[in-house]
Amino acid sequence: MTDNIADSEGRQSGEFTEEEAKVHHAGFKIIFEGMQKGLSFDDACAGLKVVDPVMRQIIVDDYLKVTIAEQHFQEKRELKDVALDLSIPLERVEAAKGQMMVEVEKAAIDHYHKTSSDAGPEAAAGEDQKKKDN
Repeated sequence: MTDNIADSEGRQSGEFTEEEAKVHHAGFKIIFEGMQKGLSFDDACAGLKVVDPVMRQIIVDDYLKVTIAEQHFQEKRELKDVALDLSIPLERVEAAKGQMMVEVEKAAIDHYHKTSSDAGPEAAAGEDQKKKDN
């Protein structure tokens, strides 16, 4: 599993052109259908016929992360059970979960900085004054 997948233009998973989004969606469908047929996660992923190896890895990693989000975080299933269902090592599921946490943290920090800077220096100065007044 790759920690930080970006293409030559620096795009990360989730930042797709319209055509890339179609390929990503089609890839999810192929993996889902393979899993529905009883294939292991890796066997279902083998059905992906994506030429670009970076895009292929993004699809595989994203599908695994979505599965973890649904089964572990929403359904409260143990990671070991998710790994068993996918027929992949627990360590791989744990690594993907760890990457998800890093991505969530980064997104939260990016959002904070974006929303904080949007308010401008006057808003920040006003907040500083409120703290002093209390």
